[in-house]
Amino acid sequence: METICHHRPQECSVVTCHLDPLVPSLVPAPPLTLNDYLTYRDAIGFARRAHAGQKRADGRPFVSHPLATLQILRTASMDLPPAAYVAALLHDTVEGGRATIAQIRAAFGDEVSE
Repeated sequence: METICHHRPQECSVVTCHLDPLVPSLVPAPPLTLNDYLTYRDAIGFARRAHAGQKRADGRPFVSHPLATLQILRTASMDLPPAAYVAALLHDTVEGGRATIAQIRAAFGDEVSE
Protein backbone atom coordinates (compact mmCIF):
# COMPACT_ATOMS: atom_id res chain seq x y z
CA MET A 1 0.00 0.00 0.00
CA GLU A 2 1.34 3.41 -0.87
CA THR A 3 1.55 5.75 2.09
CA ILE A 4 0.20 9.20 1.42
CA CYS A 5 0.43 11.56 4.35
CA HIS A 6 0.57 15.31 4.22
CA HIS A 7 1.32 16.39 7.78
CA ARG A 8 3.97 14.02 9.21
CA PRO A 9 5.39 11.75 6.52
CA GLN A 10 8.04 10.31 8.84
CA GLU A 11 5.32 9.03 11.19
CA CYS A 12 2.92 7.55 8.66
CA SER A 13 4.44 4.18 7.81
CA VAL A 14 1.52 2.13 9.19
CA VAL A 15 -1.53 4.40 9.41
CA THR A 16 -2.09 6.64 6.45
CA CYS A 17 -3.86 9.97 6.38
CA HIS A 18 -5.26 9.40 2.90
CA LEU A 19 -6.78 5.99 2.41
CA ASP A 20 -6.47 4.33 -0.96
CA PRO A 21 -9.96 3.05 -1.89
CA LEU A 22 -8.41 0.41 -4.14
CA VAL A 23 -6.62 -1.40 -1.32
CA PRO A 24 -8.44 -4.75 -1.08
CA SER A 25 -8.04 -5.07 2.71
CA LEU A 26 -10.28 -2.04 3.29
CA VAL A 27 -14.00 -2.68 3.33
CA PRO A 28 -16.09 0.10 1.74
CA ALA A 29 -17.95 2.23 4.25
CA PRO A 30 -21.64 1.42 4.53
CA PRO A 31 -24.03 3.92 3.00
CA LEU A 32 -25.21 6.71 5.26
CA THR A 33 -28.78 7.02 6.38
CA LEU A 34 -30.33 10.46 6.00
CA ASN A 35 -30.27 10.89 9.78
CA ASP A 36 -26.55 9.98 9.94
CA TYR A 37 -25.79 12.38 7.09
CA LEU A 38 -27.59 15.24 8.83
CA THR A 39 -25.87 14.46 12.14
CA TYR A 40 -22.43 14.33 10.48
CA ARG A 41 -23.19 17.59 8.69
CA ASP A 42 -24.06 19.24 12.01
CA ALA A 43 -20.97 17.78 13.71
CA ILE A 44 -18.69 18.99 10.89
CA GLY A 45 -20.20 22.47 11.20
CA PHE A 46 -19.71 22.35 14.98
CA ALA A 47 -16.06 21.28 14.55
CA ARG A 48 -15.45 24.00 11.94
CA ARG A 49 -16.77 26.66 14.28
CA ALA A 50 -14.82 25.28 17.27
CA HIS A 51 -11.59 25.27 15.25
CA ALA A 52 -12.20 28.49 13.29
CA GLY A 53 -8.92 30.12 12.37
CA GLN A 54 -6.80 27.16 13.51
CA LYS A 55 -4.37 25.63 11.04
CA ARG A 56 -2.42 22.39 10.93
CA ALA A 57 1.37 22.48 10.67
CA ASP A 58 1.10 22.19 6.88
CA GLY A 59 -1.26 25.18 6.66
CA ARG A 60 -4.51 23.30 6.02
CA PRO A 61 -7.54 24.15 8.18
CA PHE A 62 -7.45 22.12 11.40
CA VAL A 63 -10.86 20.61 10.66
CA SER A 64 -9.14 18.40 8.08
CA HIS A 65 -7.85 16.29 11.00
CA PRO A 66 -11.26 15.24 12.41
CA LEU A 67 -12.49 14.68 8.84
CA ALA A 68 -9.58 12.31 8.22
CA THR A 69 -10.38 10.55 11.50
CA LEU A 70 -13.98 10.06 10.37
CA GLN A 71 -12.78 8.72 7.01
CA ILE A 72 -10.54 6.15 8.69
CA LEU A 73 -13.26 4.98 11.10
CA ARG A 74 -15.99 4.82 8.45
CA THR A 75 -13.74 2.81 6.16
CA ALA A 76 -12.18 0.46 8.70
CA SER A 77 -14.76 0.07 11.49
CA MET A 78 -18.21 -0.58 10.11
CA ASP A 79 -19.64 -1.86 13.38
CA LEU A 80 -19.29 1.27 15.55
CA PRO A 81 -22.42 3.06 16.77
CA PRO A 82 -23.22 6.35 15.00
CA ALA A 83 -22.31 8.31 18.15
CA ALA A 84 -18.72 7.05 17.88
CA TYR A 85 -18.34 8.61 14.45
CA VAL A 86 -19.75 11.92 15.70
CA ALA A 87 -17.39 11.79 18.68
CA ALA A 88 -14.51 11.26 16.23
CA LEU A 89 -15.46 14.47 14.44
CA LEU A 90 -15.61 16.37 17.74
CA HIS A 91 -12.67 14.77 19.54
CA ASP A 92 -10.43 17.88 19.51
CA THR A 93 -13.11 20.56 19.87
CA VAL A 94 -12.73 20.81 23.65
CA GLU A 95 -8.97 20.34 24.09
CA GLY A 96 -7.84 22.28 21.05
CA GLY A 97 -10.92 24.22 20.04
CA ARG A 98 -13.42 26.58 21.57
CA ALA A 99 -16.14 24.13 22.61
CA THR A 100 -17.23 22.78 25.97
CA ILE A 101 -18.54 19.36 26.95
CA ALA A 102 -21.83 21.05 27.86
CA GLN A 103 -22.15 22.43 24.31
CA ILE A 104 -21.44 19.01 22.81
CA ARG A 105 -23.99 17.39 25.14
CA ALA A 106 -26.62 19.99 24.23
CA ALA A 107 -26.05 19.57 20.51
CA PHE A 108 -25.40 15.82 20.24
CA GLY A 109 -26.51 14.14 23.47
CA ASP A 110 -24.92 12.24 26.33
CA GLU A 111 -23.57 9.33 24.29
CA VAL A 112 -21.40 11.62 22.16
CA SER A 113 -20.30 13.86 25.02
CA GLU A 114 -19.11 10.93 27.14
